[in-house]
Amino acid sequence: MYQVPNTIESLGVELFIDGIYEKKLVALLKKRIKSGENYFDIGANIGAIGLPVIKANPGVKYIGFEASPLIFEYLTTNF
Repeated sequence: MYQVPNTIESLGVELFIDGIYEKKLVALLKKRIKSGENYFDIGANIGAIGLPVIKANPGVKYIGFEASPLIFEYLTTNF
């Protein structure tokens, strides 16, 4: 379960309804990013795309960047 700032935006709605955000993109990243590789997530938001990738392959080194201090708190909480 993710900590989200609200359920007004599509991110919060999709996570609330489906439990996953950008399902096709997450599936693609899971296939493409291999163990031992670095995954730079620029504009990581709350981690809704990065976290499922890392859970599927803990050998991936995740480096997430989020410019908003408020949203960055959600990112660190979710990870």
